[in-house]
Amino acid sequence: MSEISVERARELAVRELGLAPDVPLQYWRVRRIDRPEASYFLLAFGEPDGVIALATVGILSGMMQSSAKLAGRGPHLTVDAAGAIQRAGAAASSKAELVWRPCDLSRSPFYPFWEVQSKEGRVYVDQSGRVCAHIEKTIA
Repeated sequence: MSEISVERARELAVRELGLAPDVPLQYWRVRRIDRPEASYFLLAFGEPDGVIALATVGILSGMMQSSAKLAGRGPHLTVDAAGAIQRAGAAASSKAELVWRPCDLSRSPFYPFWEVQSKEGRVYVDQSGRVCAHIEKTIA
């Protein structure tokens, strides 16, 4: 199965949410830790400091997974890759990837967290900046 393009994901989300096709877009690839085949694009519509809508679209399935309209009062993700690496206390050359599975760090696919891998090991950083060595209490 081939991956959907960001452009196609945008088209699906714009239609689902009833948005104008020229609304600014930020997007991120999110790897599902528990089900890699269900990895998705997280799409944030609106200005970076005023997101008005969110959508998740399956990268392999090409299907809309979820969507929501927002008030446009702020940015969506508040911790970027560099910030996650810094909060994790890892070297600047470390890798950070947005990941998600339902757990105590996040119950919503709209709020993925960072998996930071360094020489010291792997830690997770959520959107509030909390650092965890492992993911606990997975929710079914």
